[in-house]
Amino acid sequence: MLFVQLGREVAMRQLKHRDEKGVITGIIDNKFVVIVKQDRSSEVVRVDDFVLNDKVYSFESSSVSNTNDNDNNSNITVDTGKRIIKTLESEGFFNKNNTVKKEEMSDFERYKITIRDKVAEKIIKNY
Repeated sequence: MLFVQLGREVAMRQLKHRDEKGVITGIIDNKFVVIVKQDRSSEVVRVDDFVLNDKVYSFESSSVSNTNDNDNNSNITVDTGKRIIKTLESEGFFNKNNTVKKEEMSDFERYKITIRDKVAEKIIKNY
């Protein structure tokens, strides 16, 4: 069973938006979370509007003293979100969105990619 947790990768529930991935960076309450999409935009989303994926991005959590100060709690949330974003940058999450779908490419663009892949394979095999 998958759980809503910080750093979990999600995809939108609607089929036409299923390829749009995001990562949970904040939990507001039991119905709303904050996600960061691959285009680096943040969005507040209902839990019912996305599907949980298997991948969880881990990040270093620092020990925090428990105080009842609201400013301190909001700073902790911002720091946690920044740590998750740094982890996503280092693991290449944001770079995945730069690729164009093959359905949206012209025949010539697909041909160029095929040739480029074949040349790269030949170079790798020769070394």
